[in-house]
Amino acid sequence: MPLVLHHFEDLPYDEIASRLGVSLAKVKTDIHRGRSALARALLRGEAGRETFASDSP
Repeated sequence: MPLVLHHFEDLPYDEIASRLGVSLAKVKTDIHRGRSALARALLRGEAGRETFASDSP
């Protein structure tokens, strides 16, 4: 959620922390982890691929 709020809603880190009721450090950590996960997904070619319950065996 912090990654979306920062990049798509243009909210600063301190505003995100206030809205979510978490520390500034947690917001920074979550954004860093979100960016890392996105980068890994892009490198694997998984970005944009949706997984739905009906896709399960």
